[in-house]
Amino acid sequence: MGALPTVPMPMDGSTDAQRTARWLQALKPGVRCKLFLQGSWTTARLTWRSDNGQFFMFASNLGSGSHTMTQRALERLRAEGLATEVADGSLLERAMQGWLHDSRPMPL
Repeated sequence: MGALPTVPMPMDGSTDAQRTARWLQALKPGVRCKLFLQGSWTTARLTWRSDNGQFFMFASNLGSGSHTMTQRALERLRAEGLATEVADGSLLERAMQGWLHDSRPMPL
């Protein structure tokens, strides 16, 4: 009995899927994330989330500036290590980034 094999387990007892589900629940408008989109890393701000949590819209300086994703797409990005949270910057930094993004002219 002293020679039974052991398997390392996460200390909090949760699975990757459970941690991803908690991360998705924590995504509220205004939260900034690092996302790997269109072949490069970008900082994106969540601007909208559907009431049922199935659809998300992010804003960034990449491409057209807006990126819509399903819950499943975000789950896949997170599972591959291509979606992470960003530590909040200072209040002034976040305010300036939001203002700069909101004052940008919309493409025709």
